[in-house]
Amino acid sequence: MAKTDFTFSMPLRVRWAEVDAQRVVFNANYVNYFSLALWEYMRALRFRLVDREDHIDFHTVKISVELKVPLHFDDEVEIFARASCIGRTSLTFALEIYPRDGETMHSSGEIVWVSFDRTNCRPAPVPQALVDLLRGREGEHMRVKPFVPTD
Repeated sequence: MAKTDFTFSMPLRVRWAEVDAQRVVFNANYVNYFSLALWEYMRALRFRLVDREDHIDFHTVKISVELKVPLHFDDEVEIFARASCIGRTSLTFALEIYPRDGETMHSSGEIVWVSFDRTNCRPAPVPQALVDLLRGREGEHMRVKPFVPTD
């Protein structure tokens, strides 16, 4: 994807605690970067993720990271995030990291959340309010899986 395919980005400067002895970002920190960007994306949507009155919560069920160009200590980057697909109980997000003033993608990733009801610990439909917010923000760039009942 290109930066212009995203509706949200956040700046980040690579901190000393995130790099290894070669001053390269330790691989697991990319997961932290992507998770942080996703929380900020939801904050920008003004969608509350925790302590919801409808008892709906989200579990991360998949995270993938593809490293292209290493990040180093003190690099200034932008982390881009967008919802790419909505299912009945799942949300898929696409994420990419670029230099703050550059076009060369450093890494890409995908995170999948499943919506569940805290009262019975069972999968639950993604709240319609969130679906509406995501559709409004992402428009035609987001795929919506049709719901096919199994009964």
